[in-house]
Formats: sequence, C-alpha cells, structure tokens
Amino acid sequence: MKCTRFCPPRVPRVQRKEPPTKRQLGRYPRIPFTNEQIAILEEKFQESPYLSSEEASNLSKKLQLTDVKVKIWFQNRRARKRREEMGQSRKEEVTRRESREMVESTTGTSHFERRSASATPFFYVSPSNVLELGHR
Repeated sequence: MKCTRFCPPRVPRVQRKEPPTKRQLGRYPRIPFTNEQIAILEEKFQESPYLSSEEASNLSKKLQLTDVKVKIWFQNRRARKRREEMGQSRKEEVTRRESREMVESTTGTSHFERRSASATPFFYVSPSNVLELGHR
C-alpha cells in the first residue's frame, strides 16, 4: 500500500465506551432580573448610562444583586442603545434615499443633475461687458 500526504493510510477509530459528557455552559445558571429590578436599573440608566463604582455598589445592595451583575447590565444596556441608534440612523438613511428616488422619478432628473445645475458658475453681465459680448 502506497501512502502519501494526499492519500494517508486508513487508521481505525477508537470507540468510546461512555457517552460524551454534556458541556457546562457557565459557572452559574442564568437568573433573570425581576420586573422591579429592571425598572430601577432602567430609571438609573436614563439618569446616566455610566455608573461610578460607588453608585454600582449602592445599587447592587439596593437590588440584592452582585456588583458584577449591575455593571454587566449597564454594559449590555449601552450596547443595546448603540444598536438601536445604528438601526434608527439606517432607517432614516433609507427613508431619505427613497424620498430622493421618488422625487427623481417624478421630475425626471437625478440628484446630481439638480445639484450641478444650481452649481453652474454665474457670469455677471455689466454694461461694459454687454459691449464686449456684442462684438463677438
């Protein structure tokens, strides 16, 4: 039997006797926030999207959560706000594009043609220029 790197030899697989163990997803199970906790966290977030370590500690004691959970909630909430703002700006961009296309389809001119027409240099005609233009 000829073996190369393109045609390696067949090696028998080792059969396991025990089934594979399930992977543990994390140290702790996911415990959702209560509606009251979320309401307080949202209220605090509206005041300021960032917390000092002292504010986080006080809030965590008030909500009976760990400092880390409060800090991570604020971090995730800031990320969600950024995503929502990006989505909103994309929607506005699409709306502007659609309205521009609608104007172009009704007027028969493109945005570029309208801009270039208004950006045409202006030639001032004075009484002395009229005499020069008349001789050409």
